[in-house]
Parts: sequence; structure tokens; C-alpha cells
Amino acid sequence: MHVWNFAPVWANADLLALGLLNTLKVTGAALAFGVPLGLVLARDDLPVKAWADLDKPAVRIAVPQASSMDKFLTENVAKAQISRFPGNAEAIAAFQAGRADAVCLFHPPLLAARQKLGAGKIVVPTPAQSQASSVAVRKEADKSWVEWVDKEIGKFYASGQTQKWYEEFLVGFGLDPTASPPVMKEMLGKS
Repeated sequence: MHVWNFAPVWANADLLALGLLNTLKVTGAALAFGVPLGLVLARDDLPVKAWADLDKPAVRIAVPQASSMDKFLTENVAKAQISRFPGNAEAIAAFQAGRADAVCLFHPPLLAARQKLGAGKIVVPTPAQSQASSVAVRKEADKSWVEWVDKEIGKFYASGQTQKWYEEFLVGFGLDPTASPPVMKEMLGKS
């Protein structure tokens, strides 16, 4: 297991509410909250229903290097050819150029890429996986603030508010929420 020190990233901040944590190295060196699902944009002809379908030596997957998705793929589809790129754009470009059979990103850039490319299929491989993302709190001896933040985020998730905010975000970027996988695992496969 890799351990990265995030202290320099937020030395003066108690709370970060940025999606950028997905592209930073995520470990126990700091706490991260959130429940975005692991998604892939796969070639239309690539049969993918489960993570096991991607865990094959012939499957090429592009991913932003040192991201939470990179960590997940490394641990769960180690037989696949995982190509790491400096960022989302480069990973998407590899998929577009045919150098990757699938690209693994978090929701927004993956959905935007699918819309722009007009090809590929968005898949939430089973079992659906949650990845740490979006909110981080500096690690401190006193856990009361972290516990409060975790509890409040849990309330937003349980009430469906995070899904509502996500759908508003999609509309703001010109994406159709009904054509996008939900950010709540409990909503997968429901109309």
C-alpha cells in the first residue's frame, strides 16, 4: 500500500470541498468523504458488466495517475493493462485514439467525455464501488469536527440531497441527469 502525505496540500485549511481530491493521491494521510461510484467509459463492443470483465490481460484501461480511481484499479483489476496519464484529458485522449479500451474517471468528466465523443458506453461495473472524494478534513487528534462533518454528509446522502445537487450540476453542464448513472448506489438499476 502506498502512503502519501497530504499535509502540504491543506496545511492552512480545515475543510476542502473540491472534486480535485479525485486527482490527488488519496490515502489515510487525510480523511476523504463522499460516495461517487467507480465508472468506466468503455468501447461500445467491449462486454462489461462487472469489474471482473475488465480484469483481463487483453483489456487496456486509461486512468489519471495517482487518483483514487488509479488506486482502485491497481488493487482490483491488476490483470488489466492500466495506463496512467497526467490528467483526465490525457486519459480520455488515449481512449479516443483507441490506445485504451476503457477509461475510468469520476462522474462529471466521464459523462462530458461521452457526450463530446458521441461513442462508447458508460458502465457502472458490479459490484458498484464507492470512492473517497470531494470533502477532506485535516487530520487532527480531536475527532469531533471530523465526526460532525461525516454525520452531516451522511444525512445529505441518506436524504437524497447529494443526488439532487449532482443532478443540478449535470444540468448546469448541459448533461441530462436521466441519461447519467446516479451517485447513489441504492438508485442503480431503478427507473
